[in-house]
Amino acid sequence: NDPTHYHVTPTKISRRVSDSAPPVSQKNWA
Repeated sequence: NDPTHYHVTPTKISRRVSDSAPPVSQKNWA
């Protein structure tokens, strides 16, 4: 398990959701 990959995974997903989801979802994720 690479800590770098683990950290990059959630970041990428959060960014994708933020762009696809409304600001409300982004706040919940943040």
